Amino acid sequence: MTENMCKRFENVWSDFPDQLDKGNYQLTDDGYSESLFTNKNADNDIDKVNAVSFWLFKQILWDSSSSTIKAKSNINIVHYIVIWLIYMLRLKNDEQIDNVMKFYNNCISPDQNYINSIKEYYSYKSYMDLINSKLFLMNKGIKDISMFYDTFKSLCKMYNEFNEDDLNCAKNLEDAQKFVEKYEILFNNNDTEDSLYSQILSILSTDYDNFVKRCYEKKNGCGNFPSLPAYSRSSSPKNALISITFIFVAIPIFFGIAYKTIYKRKDKKNKVGNESLYMIRILAIIPGIVIIIDICLVTAYLEIRNL
Repeated sequence: MTENMCKRFENVWSDFPDQLDKGNYQLTDDGYSESLFTNKNADNDIDKVNAVSFWLFKQILWDSSSSTIKAKSNINIVHYIVIWLIYMLRLKNDEQIDNVMKFYNNCISPDQNYINSIKEYYSYKSYMDLINSKLFLMNKGIKDISMFYDTFKSLCKMYNEFNEDDLNCAKNLEDAQKFVEKYEILFNNNDTEDSLYSQILSILSTDYDNFVKRCYEKKNGCGNFPSLPAYSRSSSPKNALISITFIFVAIPIFFGIAYKTIYKRKDKKNKVGNESLYMIRILAIIPGIVIIIDICLVTAYLEIRNL
């Protein structure tokens, strides 16, 4: 499915470049408009982005034969389409206008074109649910969308340039290394496992692993592909808190286990009574530190004499 998606995006990148030309979008193929608009072309910037994004959803996710969205696992691809959508809209953002919200308010929420175009596949509400669940969250929750977009393009470059007839893995390994470098930057910028950010990282990771598996299955002598970083206990904020708590709990335990008392008694009699000398040694062992504390106690008691 990722292979099919990347081929569709390859068409989009050719016909609708992700760089502005003198401050304007350049859409070179009016065929995208036909999938959404029945009586007009995509004349303005928002209409252009609207038509292409709708085409992507339609080509990648919808199954016209069953009038349903394709397999549930493919819903992950919505993240990629929305990343592209937000990136394209932000190309023309200014300080006064959030083009993502402008796009939603002007093109999706009230647009009769969507209602008419989606009718033959599945309900308008289903499409709205997809947009609502992803577009709002990703627009507000992911600040470095351009880095995600760049990593996603790197992923598709690997898939689009894969050639089963070429048994040499050198090009695949080179593309994989570039992808991993971009992924590592995103991974290191993340500060929690429980987030939309981490969810998208997981999707990217799965698609990368599938690509590597495909290389090993179809080619020979591929060597070792670079591995993606993974979360460990020490890198998780939640687990770090647990570790810190454990240290504070463990210290008294160390003290308790390492507690050692050396009992010495020396009795000395004098005219008024006996004196006893006790020495208590506490040995505290903390990794890297040994603390020895000697405490001397002197007790005295009167001797009762028979008068």
